[in-house]
Amino acid sequence: MAEISPVQIQHAERYLNVVKSGSNASNFTDLRRELFHFLKSTLHQNLLPTSQGLQPHIRRVFFNAYVTMHVLDGLNGAPVTELNTKEFGFILEDRHLLPPSS
Repeated sequence: MAEISPVQIQHAERYLNVVKSGSNASNFTDLRRELFHFLKSTLHQNLLPTSQGLQPHIRRVFFNAYVTMHVLDGLNGAPVTELNTKEFGFILEDRHLLPPSS
C-alpha cells in the first residue's frame, strides 16, 4: 500500500520552508515563530500554519500526486493500489472528495 512516512512529511515541510521563505528553519512552527518576530505585521491571519496544521495538506498533496502518477495502472497490467482517502485527510461526501473544513 502506498503511504507517506513521517520522515517524508518532514522532508516536504523542510522543502516548503526553503521555497516559501529561504529560511533554514527546520519546520513550519519555527518558521512561523521567525516570521512573527521579524515581520512588521503581527496579525496572526498573516502567519503560516503550524507544522501540525501543515501535515494534512502534505498528505492530500501526496494522495493527489500518487493518483495522478498511477492513473493508467491496470491498463498496462500493473497492479492497482487503491488508497484509502480517509488516511489522507479527505472526506467523502455525495461521491465527492473534500478536504475537511475547520
